Amino acid sequence: MRSYKLHLAFLFFIALAFFHVSQAQNSQEDYLTTHNSARSEVGVGSMTWDDTVATYAQNYANQRAEDCNLVHSGGSYGENLAWSSGDMSATDAVNMWVAEKTYYDYNSNSCAEGQQCGHYTQVVWRNSVRLGCARVQCSSGSGTFIICNYDPPGNYVGVAEATVFDVKNYDAKADGKTEIRKAVISAWNDACASVQPSTVLISEGTYLLGPVVLKRPCKTSSIEFQVQGLVKAPPDPAAFKTDGWIVFQYINGLTVLGGGTIDGQGQKAWTINNCAANANCRMLPVIRFFCYPRAAALILIIWSNIHQLNGPTMVLSLTHSAMSLRFNFMNNTMIRDITSLNSKNFHINIFQCYDLTLKNLYIIAPGDSANTDDIHMGDSARIHVTDISIATGDDCSSIGPAGNLQPKLH
Repeated sequence: MRSYKLHLAFLFFIALAFFHVSQAQNSQEDYLTTHNSARSEVGVGSMTWDDTVATYAQNYANQRAEDCNLVHSGGSYGENLAWSSGDMSATDAVNMWVAEKTYYDYNSNSCAEGQQCGHYTQVVWRNSVRLGCARVQCSSGSGTFIICNYDPPGNYVGVAEATVFDVKNYDAKADGKTEIRKAVISAWNDACASVQPSTVLISEGTYLLGPVVLKRPCKTSSIEFQVQGLVKAPPDPAAFKTDGWIVFQYINGLTVLGGGTIDGQGQKAWTINNCAANANCRMLPVIRFFCYPRAAALILIIWSNIHQLNGPTMVLSLTHSAMSLRFNFMNNTMIRDITSLNSKNFHINIFQCYDLTLKNLYIIAPGDSANTDDIHMGDSARIHVTDISIATGDDCSSIGPAGNLQPKLH
């Protein structure tokens, strides 16, 4: 379904007097604190300041300084504007937008008749996670102009905010010690059963999550897996019977996002992950079969070392530690705004995926962490990689088997 950005009605703030506002009241933190306070009230994760978005806002504010007319920039970001005849502060402007909450009906996802609430819904739009704002004094002496831009934009006509399935509502504990696997699977199953856009939420806090496979069938055409907190894997490689920690497969329209961190806790795995140099290393054997949709036979994919056993020939894919994120047989997938830390093996593995984008990721492991490739791609098409920060102990990216792989790196 095609979506259209809602054109926000202009919001006027007519002040009866001029206010003295110190520069300290117009800092990045003032914009962020006021936005994030409103978001916290409705269970939405915090925004972060983005210099690129802020530069865009400042450039447009400078253009408007001559007349301070409330005319939208028409760019790719979400946008709220405010004007005052006085010396309006950042907090004043955001509080005006948030005050529209009174006129927003959550159940119908609409404003009260004759009222405006689009500025408020942009402030609390769950997927808008990066913020940039600017403030200028009108050169004509007619007051103050303030603009905030949001990335990604919110307020799409006919698109309601996603129904949220918070793992805490399924007895997940953010204590870093209690396994939350059952809670995650239960939340995922309920999200998949919904016909509305759905979000599985791991909110702020520290969690322990064992190996989990999240897959179809999903009734919704749009599902998110949102990580706002710190999610840790069991540190012992023996806890993994397969080569994936968090595995997504057979899903259309998945977005993984949230600004959080997944920590593979790979330190113990790295000490035994040295088979290239140590012929006596011990590895956990895992046989992996994938069925190609366009092939008539089962294909055995060999991702790491291959051993020839005595007697009848038997081929094993031998892997001794889990990849942090696996995406198998996926269509129309977005992975963004996530940090992958200290993976036991590859950080991200992509297999048999079509139209998948990785954006604004941080992938980190020490220089001596063996086999911690950041992204491994195989037999996939239309893979887009952009704005990735990489500091790992192995390949930045690896490809194989190639198949019809068509990566695009930006």
